[in-house]
Amino acid sequence: MHLAQRWYGDDDSAVLPRSIADKRAFENALALDVAMGDSTNTVLRTLAAAREGKIDFTLAERRAKTESSEPPGDRAPGTGR
Repeated sequence: MHLAQRWYGDDDSAVLPRSIADKRAFENALALDVAMGDSTNTVLRTLAAAREGKIDFTLAERRAKTESSEPPGDRAPGTGR
């Protein structure tokens, strides 16, 4: 509610998604996605959101960051591994 009040009541555009979704936010989203198992759907949606927001975030850059990251442990449920 606080953010809605800032936008609608105070006309503060700093709380809008385009103001807070910068390159660093997309890099953080990538790190979380890799830690959770690297979803193909998340890749597509993240790249589309970056493009829509005119943020320079490419598949090649994403791939390089993914290759340098290692997901923690086994993420497959019920495999006993």
